[in-house]
Amino acid sequence: RIAANTLQLCIHSNFIVDGIKRDRLPWTGDLAVSLMANAYSFSDEECVRWTLTVLGRCGMDKLALQNRDEIGEKDSVRKAAMADSHVNGIVDYSLWFIISHWLYQRYFGDTHFLQQEWRLIELRLKCLIKLCSDQENGWLIIHEDDCVFIDWTVDGEKSTALQILWWQALDCGISLAQKM
Repeated sequence: RIAANTLQLCIHSNFIVDGIKRDRLPWTGDLAVSLMANAYSFSDEECVRWTLTVLGRCGMDKLALQNRDEIGEKDSVRKAAMADSHVNGIVDYSLWFIISHWLYQRYFGDTHFLQQEWRLIELRLKCLIKLCSDQENGWLIIHEDDCVFIDWTVDGEKSTALQILWWQALDCGISLAQKM
């Protein structure tokens, strides 16, 4: 009951925000947990849709440029621009964005919303695969300009947790693509 009350306080103007006493901003890293709690407690699809829609458009101007092969910029310039295009400016939050879309479909089954957002999800996936992954081995590569916010690791080692999130985001992306 206390957790449900706290979640209800964190839903403002159809956004799920981070903590009533904290920065009160929508963060993709927190959305996955809030989305599941919301599905169980309130079944409020609208606030999840709205939060995913707004967060998914963060950095889109730079992301759209990343998908154009004809730009001809140096690789380092393109990777730096990719870092600016991550959801909330954070690599793992771009992964959580894809995972959260899958969770939304799992709990709410809103295929109309998936069709509406698919081009954006697909673009984010393609850019992550193209610019942030080792094409030969499939590992997610972190570049110097990338921000990673995995704060629950031992001794600050984030690599393993990030690879697990990468795998989960790819798996979720495949599931979403199969629904299209």
